[in-house]
Amino acid sequence: MACRSSLTSGWSLSRAEAAILAAAALGMTGCMKIYPDPELPDVNIDWSDSNCDEGTGDLSLVLTGIDDTTAHYEQTVACDAYKTTFKDVSRQRFHLVGQLLDTSGEIYSEAESDVDLRNGFDVSSYLYFGGFSNWRVGWVFDMGATCESLGADNVLAVLSLDGQDYSANEAPCELGRMFGSAPPGTYAVTVYATAPGNITTVAVSQPIDVDVPDAMRADFGTVTLTPCASTCPGPF
Repeated sequence: MACRSSLTSGWSLSRAEAAILAAAALGMTGCMKIYPDPELPDVNIDWSDSNCDEGTGDLSLVLTGIDDTTAHYEQTVACDAYKTTFKDVSRQRFHLVGQLLDTSGEIYSEAESDVDLRNGFDVSSYLYFGGFSNWRVGWVFDMGATCESLGADNVLAVLSLDGQDYSANEAPCELGRMFGSAPPGTYAVTVYATAPGNITTVAVSQPIDVDVPDAMRADFGTVTLTPCASTCPGPF
């Protein structure tokens, strides 16, 4: 059944009145009518100071419309601002992408969120960039390979201590980087790209020796994964 409104376009409603009337309409008919409001909503974004480690730089934020993909907002702020606002954003659903950059302008970490502004009210979104982790590693592929060409959906980073596997962290292959936590110490790290199910390895890095220090994040850098098909060693 189509939703019908008993209000005329000539009415002027406050935000609170519009919300009450919309809720009443929903309760009576099961439909919700969004009434015009001259004040557009804001999107408030914040993140923890734990994300802004040494070596990180600015934060790039992009809002892209889901219902109307031509709607696009972006801004760049310092990481140590810890919050920012997109003002007067159109009423629809948006996908928010935040990219934490390093001091050279390259992507250090990325976080995403969806926000819904269809009711006309301000919303808040918290972005997490791995600030409570104490190590980070990125990856690229050798021989022009990609996650798609290899059929890789996940990447595993396995930390070994004294010749024994200590821990493993997993991230989507397309992300290109991951974060994890480990006690301070010296580890051997091997990174594997795997097909669905983490059973078949399709590419692997050479082991690297890394130090995880106390009270700060270690950047293991970017490793190169070499396609190896049937000759790939398993992660475990």
